[in-house]
Amino acid sequence: MSAVIPLDEEQRDALQELLNISMGQAANSLAQLIETKIDISIPKITSVTPTQLYTLLFCLLYTSPSPRD
Repeated sequence: MSAVIPLDEEQRDALQELLNISMGQAANSLAQLIETKIDISIPKITSVTPTQLYTLLFCLLYTSPSPRD
């Protein structure tokens, strides 16, 4: 399955809001756990194929500088 399912503007806005709420709750939980303020940005929604997603994740995991370096 390599097709991108298009979202209309209302679906895209709803998904973005759901992600925004979820990330806000996650950031709040982490902030309480480590007793530090955490700033987050509004998530950006982009449609990609599974192959594009794999490429993006591969680049993030294997081409970013490692914190241990």
